[in-house]
Amino acid sequence: MNKPHKHADVIKAWADGAQVESFNNIDGWRPTSHPLFSKEAEYRIAPPPDFAVVYHVGEVDTVRVTYDGTTRRAKAVELVK
Repeated sequence: MNKPHKHADVIKAWADGAQVESFNNIDGWRPTSHPLFSKEAEYRIAPPPDFAVVYHVGEVDTVRVTYDGTTRRAKAVELVK
């Protein structure tokens, strides 16, 4: 039986429309629209972006909570006036 391609899971996700990132030593992880899927390179499915939710507290105060897109845990909280 043949061994699957090093990037088989990422290739399949990319074929289904996932955003792929490639790694280089200068810029780190960067989006790539045309991955070559070279066995010498590193690729990953791009993590989901961070997102913010605004909560209205009472009649005056508003709180914005920014969540990590991957872990979905709060990473910043700010009081918005």
